[in-house]
Amino acid sequence: MTNKDIVALLGTLPEEKMHCSVMGMEALQAAIADYRKRHGEEYVPLESDDDHEGRIVCKCFGVTDAKIRKVALANNLHTVAQVTDYTKAGGACGRCLDEIQQILDELWNEHKAEESKPQEAAQFDGLSKVKKILGVNAVLEAEVAPALRKDGGNVELVDVEGNVVKVKLTGICAGCPHAAETLHSLIENKLRENLSQNIVVEQVK
Repeated sequence: MTNKDIVALLGTLPEEKMHCSVMGMEALQAAIADYRKRHGEEYVPLESDDDHEGRIVCKCFGVTDAKIRKVALANNLHTVAQVTDYTKAGGACGRCLDEIQQILDELWNEHKAEESKPQEAAQFDGLSKVKKILGVNAVLEAEVAPALRKDGGNVELVDVEGNVVKVKLTGICAGCPHAAETLHSLIENKLRENLSQNIVVEQVK
């Protein structure tokens, strides 16, 4: 479950409270990890494990550059105000605002560069997870999403695990099993054409 799923279940959430959805997602992940530990199950790394890596940008709330980049990517955040809404970073003394903007500029400049030149298969397989996400998002936005939006549908990237790309169909596309099957083939073919023949697409609800 992502923070976007939490917002969808709630129906709506004010922008200034979006950080609550992120905190809710992290709390749920931590609770599941604790449950597994208590029952002797193998520890499964959490998405939030890497939030403490990197450099602390917002000292008031202990937010790292790694978390800012991750949340910005997951929620398509382009402004400092949006980052503050989702992470609280910059919401106290404000000394880190310029640094947050610099992180966003670097992140989305990298995204534009990835968008302008599709990755070859061998290159894609060896990329970091962040760069894979950027590459997949670029193909979805250019090759798939525009046509779906015309008819009231859309596709969202949920996660990339190795060469497995997890997507979710939304809007009118989510309610049609036949369309879902057709779109699954379309999405997989487009990603394979532009990124890597090794990509496998999984649909999640």
